[in-house]
Amino acid sequence: SFTIFTCLPHDVLQYVTDWVSTFESRVQLHLTCTKMHALDWRSTAPLTIPLVMDNACLGDVGACAVAQALMRMGQSGPERLHLCNNGITDVGAENIAAALVSSPVRLKRLYLESNHVGDAGAYALSAILVSDHPTLQEVDLRNNQLSDICKVELRSPPERTMLVDWSLPSPAYMQEVHSDINSKMRCILFSWMIELCKKDGRWFDEHKSFQAFSIVDQFLSSFAVDRKRLQLVGVAALFIAARQGCKEDWRKEQQLREYFAYITDHAYSTEQVFAMVCEMRDALDHAVYQPTTFNFAIRYLTLTGWTPVAISLVEYILYLAALDYPCLKYNPQVTAAASVLIAHSTIDMSSRPLRDCKTIVHKCLPVTAQQDLEACLIDLHSLQSREYELLMTQGTPELNSLQYIYASTAEHKVAYQQPIVVRWAIPVKKEGVKERHEENDTTHLESHSITCNVDESPLKVNSGTAVRTKAASANALVGRVSDEN
Repeated sequence: SFTIFTCLPHDVLQYVTDWVSTFESRVQLHLTCTKMHALDWRSTAPLTIPLVMDNACLGDVGACAVAQALMRMGQSGPERLHLCNNGITDVGAENIAAALVSSPVRLKRLYLESNHVGDAGAYALSAILVSDHPTLQEVDLRNNQLSDICKVELRSPPERTMLVDWSLPSPAYMQEVHSDINSKMRCILFSWMIELCKKDGRWFDEHKSFQAFSIVDQFLSSFAVDRKRLQLVGVAALFIAARQGCKEDWRKEQQLREYFAYITDHAYSTEQVFAMVCEMRDALDHAVYQPTTFNFAIRYLTLTGWTPVAISLVEYILYLAALDYPCLKYNPQVTAAASVLIAHSTIDMSSRPLRDCKTIVHKCLPVTAQQDLEACLIDLHSLQSREYELLMTQGTPELNSLQYIYASTAEHKVAYQQPIVVRWAIPVKKEGVKERHEENDTTHLESHSITCNVDESPLKVNSGTAVRTKAASANALVGRVSDEN
């Protein structure tokens, strides 16, 4: 019967392929025999869209089909969509933008990293963010073909984010730029910033804490600062991060200025704080609001599954990495992926085996980043082991220290979790196995069914206390489990 089916004319076979409901099934049909290889599995919109379609060779044809599917699905469509490394150009990006404008989709986050999108597609997507779209919150256009002028001009409202390329902090900036400060002073500054952020939930959450760390490192990578102004740089970075997500409000801004003057015991006036804020914003430009290790960790936890304990452990490991200056040598994606793999290895999440977690991380990480993952896993294990041994020796951690915060019941006592060595092996193709044509690649068209708690943002709700309770937020998140599950 299959032989008779393949004897049908090409246009009939293409018509049959177009009626298949999903990209995955079409590709499987596409691989059945040589004659089927001539069919285009991307030409029409599928009935459902996988959560992850990275490295799927979609091109503009597939991107237009995805745009059609988004319009047809409307409110039943996905809340986030991964379309990285698919050869998508301005044509595909503009079609997706048109779909978001013309249809009541519920898409919140669109990841288009490592495509061929130029200025026209970037401006089309940016216009949606600026136009106060009801759902879209984040568009990732890193590693595309945007001009420098476009990157500077792309501006999104404070509560939304357009991610473009930026220079990562130099891992050797202490030696190359500074003569009056060192890595130990940076660690002391970051420890003070963590304590401050954990104490005052009115202005800070984990997103903003790590955003402030990123801003400090980016600024110090290019500009020499003496030790007397180092704390001022930290205060200004916290101010910039605290303003993200807040609509323009001169009263709130004045309160922020007064607050930051107060927390430094008036060592700096409100005018000095604001002057440093302006200097840092002008110097860093569009690099101010860019993804951090915490942003990437939330992406990976959303894909791999999470529990409140796992979130606490990931936060703890990322804070340890932030305090450790040598960890700057790792790309934020690498550090985030390593922390998630450690959490999955340490915390019992039997519904998502570790091998599945590694597979998902492998699909999301660029090849260049995967090469550093093994070394990063070793370094993070060393940091965690050092703190664990110190905690076991001391018994009672120092008040308000990172150990103290994450040894508390509210943070599930993750500081007491015994460190586990996690190994990472980059998959290697077996020799002698003939490779399929790249358009036949189905590896990255899998729809990930998350059986742990899954939500668009598996985060805690700020309570404003030094150590915040996660139970209430976890219950709230369980009540908002994504329809993509």
